[in-house]
Amino acid sequence: ALSLVSITGYFGAVTKQPWREVAGYVGEHGRAGDLVLLYGGSLPFDHYSERSDVDTEPFLVNTKAGMRKSAATTVAGHDRVWLVIFWETGRARRVLPEELRRLYGGATYSEVYAVTDPYNNEVATVPYQGDGIDLLLFEGPGAGQRELK
Repeated sequence: ALSLVSITGYFGAVTKQPWREVAGYVGEHGRAGDLVLLYGGSLPFDHYSERSDVDTEPFLVNTKAGMRKSAATTVAGHDRVWLVIFWETGRARRVLPEELRRLYGGATYSEVYAVTDPYNNEVATVPYQGDGIDLLLFEGPGAGQRELK
């Protein structure tokens, strides 16, 4: 009987992930040549994104050293990098922003888009989606110069 309550809550709850809002913000404020670094995969973002002049790159490295090295290699040559982190509750939420701050300086935009998940909020004992979808923008010193040309 107790399992039935949990199963009903899990399968009956509708999870609303704000991908339309995240992709819409990048679409509205992005620039040609921007890179969107997607920790957790790219399918939901790519589905809603309408920008063909913005590059997306899925990023699924799990070790701290691997994240730092791969991030530096992946973002090389890009003046502006959008970082999207979802389905993550630990290491990537700390390490990737730290590495991009080291490479670009502070984030010029940072927002957490809340995931509406009744099951995770009311029934689950361990959150499995983190706090939501993190969206951060990092801009190098050359980002404004390219726009002026």
